[in-house]
Amino acid sequence: MSFPTQFFSWEMLATLGGAATGVFLIVQMTKDLLPLRLPVRIYAWFLGWAVLSAAAWATGKLTPMALGINVLNGGIVAFAAMGQYELAKDQGLAKSRCDDKPEPKAGGGDGDA
Repeated sequence: MSFPTQFFSWEMLATLGGAATGVFLIVQMTKDLLPLRLPVRIYAWFLGWAVLSAAAWATGKLTPMALGINVLNGGIVAFAAMGQYELAKDQGLAKSRCDDKPEPKAGGGDGDA
């Protein structure tokens, strides 16, 4: 049995699984740097497009048509990466940008009884 010598290759990043894993890792490492007005889903969609387009360029398959279809494929990659996030969150391995915010008090009042 031979083991892979690298975890990612450009050919692997050109696949749905490779691109989704790459986007998931990039988003998790950089989402705290985003302005709060930028939704993480839009950021993930852009990263999906960027990863697929970079992989197409690196493998010599970048064309204007590939750039266009990668907009749609980037959305699919973003949805897959968000699914990976939900699985990680369910197992306590990922943290949301909202997890640092304090919880509102129960009852919605100002605390006076």
